[in-house]
Amino acid sequence: MKKTGETTAKGKAVAQARIKRERVTDNLWKAHLDGEDPALGIIPINEDNMCRWGCIDVDTYNLDHKKVMEEIKETGLPLVTFRSKSGGAHLFLFAKEFIPASLMQSKLKAMAEATMGELEFAVILVTNHRIKFLSKREAKGEVWARCYAQNKREGYYEQIIKYIDQYELTKSQNLETASWKFKHRRHHLWFGQSKESPLTLPPADWPKNNIGLGRELLSDEAIQNLRE
Repeated sequence: MKKTGETTAKGKAVAQARIKRERVTDNLWKAHLDGEDPALGIIPINEDNMCRWGCIDVDTYNLDHKKVMEEIKETGLPLVTFRSKSGGAHLFLFAKEFIPASLMQSKLKAMAEATMGELEFAVILVTNHRIKFLSKREAKGEVWARCYAQNKREGYYEQIIKYIDQYELTKSQNLETASWKFKHRRHHLWFGQSKESPLTLPPADWPKNNIGLGRELLSDEAIQNLRE
């Protein structure tokens, strides 16, 4: 899998993928973990349609991954959360032994409904980000954000969110480069307010009108399903 440097309208990184049936070497794993192309995309199903792991791909971006992990912990589901390269999430499920791929798929669908089923859409806009360096390798930050979201239970709502972050400078495995990464993030709700959903608005036909739904939103199949 090779990244093209492009993103979709939803912010998902675009990549070109092809299947190669060969042994995955230690060097390929190392290059993958160092962020080098081509990245690895492993198919978990063997020749007998059996597998030992599966993954839920969450294509909602700018997620609060700490909050996702806390919600999964509250449900008691055995899912392991990883941040995707586009800012979404990959929720992995591991089995103790090989099981039919159809069983893994049905279990993942049920868990996806339990964890993300209520959320219909969410947009989080960062409004302010302050960082204080504590040392050459440690820093802390305060992030203010505005959230526009809708779920099945509460409907449409808007929130002001405050994140309290800790960062650390981490070297890559080859020890040649270093980058700042999250060490910890805590999510604080400042307030949330329910409002009428904007998805009920008619098309704006912009630039003729400024009020209503834009063409890009109307062309989104998922949004159309919510409007029906």
